[in-house]
Amino acid sequence: MEKQYPIWIGQNIGENQITALEYLICKSPDLKKREIAKKVIIWLIRNSENLTKQISIIFTGKEKLSEDILCGIHSINSCNGNTHINSLLTLMKSAMRISSSGNLGESPMASISFDGNATRIFYDNIKDEIAAIQLLSD
Repeated sequence: MEKQYPIWIGQNIGENQITALEYLICKSPDLKKREIAKKVIIWLIRNSENLTKQISIIFTGKEKLSEDILCGIHSINSCNGNTHINSLLTLMKSAMRISSSGNLGESPMASISFDGNATRIFYDNIKDEIAAIQLLSD
């Protein structure tokens, strides 16, 4: 059976929208003390080809680094936060979502054979394989 993608997937999201989204992430009070999370989120957005390509970063090793990123992603998605990043993506007519996971084994989207914490940008409710980049640390 052919996948049913939302009508707006692949719609051209302009550079001005991407710049505005990055600005909101940089100024987010939810990420005030989580500079590394800001950098990872912006890196994901920039490498998603204007929110049209699914991508994931896997962090193995340094627990503090992984924790900062996972907590930052949670904070900008939380209903107790101010940013609500996935709602902003919906308003931009993007079907992409930004998410994190502390255990890749729980993710049906991860066809990845190593352990670590993942931060990803992906299409909502679509189980296609996601390109993954593994960052190792001692």
